[in-house]
Amino acid sequence: MPLTNAERQKRHYERRKEMQKRAPDLVRAFAARPFYEFYGESGDAMSFETALDIAGIEPPSFDDDSGPASFSGEIERGDPGNETYHGQAKSIGRAEVMVGTLMSAAAELAGIINAYKVDAIEREEERLHALADGSTPDKRREILEELVRLNRMRDRLKKRVRWELPQWELKGE
Repeated sequence: MPLTNAERQKRHYERRKEMQKRAPDLVRAFAARPFYEFYGESGDAMSFETALDIAGIEPPSFDDDSGPASFSGEIERGDPGNETYHGQAKSIGRAEVMVGTLMSAAAELAGIINAYKVDAIEREEERLHALADGSTPDKRREILEELVRLNRMRDRLKKRVRWELPQWELKGE
């Protein structure tokens, strides 16, 4: 069956996005100074390390020019065709992989927290509905007000949050 124009465009953009991911970083060709040296002198390194420390995560050390590697070593030992670190090398590649994976981890954790809170709201709603049966009109009004408040809370949890980050990857043309 022939593809619709929308399907062709979607595939075209997916191919372009994949090619963009595989493209080499434009700055690496002329960046003579290793990233780990720059990181050590950056005043912002302490802020990054403090934020991770507050979260209970041991900050990484950028004391050499080694590339990205998983903590467990499973990524490297697994599938030989694995392209997790495709095009990422040295300390700058390790830092770039770290940015992407920290964002992914934060998004996953935020989703888990969101589901936990939605579940708690739903359980409270069920409890209130059970209380409403056979209660006085005044008590039902209070329960209804609380149900409306819980509904607003759930609506707020349905919203997405957007964070702005400086551009860290420079690939392509």
